[in-house]
Amino acid sequence: MGPCLWVSLVLCAGIATAQRDCFPWPGVTRSACEARGCIYTSGDPNQCTFDDGVCPSDMGEQNRIPCLEGEENRDDCLKETDCAWCETTTPGIPWCFYDDSVNQGGRACPVDYPINERVDCQPESHSANPDPEACVARGCYWCSTGTSAPSCFVPAEHGYRMVGQPEETGKGYRVIIRRINYPSWFGSDANVVQVDIEFQADERLRIKLSDPNAGRWEVPLPIDSHDEAARNPLYAIQFKNDPVFSVSVIRKSTGAVM
Repeated sequence: MGPCLWVSLVLCAGIATAQRDCFPWPGVTRSACEARGCIYTSGDPNQCTFDDGVCPSDMGEQNRIPCLEGEENRDDCLKETDCAWCETTTPGIPWCFYDDSVNQGGRACPVDYPINERVDCQPESHSANPDPEACVARGCYWCSTGTSAPSCFVPAEHGYRMVGQPEETGKGYRVIIRRINYPSWFGSDANVVQVDIEFQADERLRIKLSDPNAGRWEVPLPIDSHDEAARNPLYAIQFKNDPVFSVSVIRKSTGAVM
C-alpha cells in the first residue's frame, strides 16, 4: 500500500521507455532499493528504478492463447479486445495473449471512462510535457484533451481485488484485498491490505486500512470504538470488486453516495 492515501492505490503498469527513479534521495544502496521493491543497478552513479516490466496477468505461461497471428507487436496487441502483453524468455510462449482481466491501456480511448475520473499516469512530468510513447509503454491510456484533465491516465482495472468475501465482525466488516500485479507507483507497497469497517455510531463510520503483515505507526485518535456496531446507522455500505475493489458509503435517507 505504501505511505499514501486510499485513492493512491491505483497504479500504472507496463514497460516504460524511460526508467522511473525509485530512490530520489542520496546514498542509494542495494538493500535500501530492493526493500522498496525496485531494481538496483550498480554504476556511476548507482541507480534504483521501478520495475515497469512486471506482468499483471495471473495466467500461467503454458495457458496463454495467442491473440495475434504472425509477428507480435505491443501496439497492435493492445488494440485488440481482451488482449494482454507480457514479455517472457520462455521459447514458444506468446507475448500477446487473451486475458480479459487485464487492461494495459493504449491509444484507443475508452468510451466508458468519465474524463473527470482520470488519474494521471505521468505525474513526474507534472502534465507539462507528457510523452505519448512512454505513456502507452507504461500500460496507460493516451487520449489527448483540451481540458486540464490528464492526457495520460491509468485504466480503471488497476488497484486491488478482494480475497474471498467480506467477513462480518461485531463492529462491522473486515475485508482482505490483494494488490494486482502492476508496476509500483510509490514503492514499499503492501501486496495484502486489511480493510476494517466499524459502524461506530449512527452518524459515524470508520474505514481503516492496514498492513496485516507489518506493523505501522498509526495516528492516535481520541475516538471511542464500541464493542458492538451501531444499531440504527444513518448510512449503509456497498462493496464492489469489478473491475477493482471499492467501497461506497450511502446515505439511507436519500440513497446518495457520500
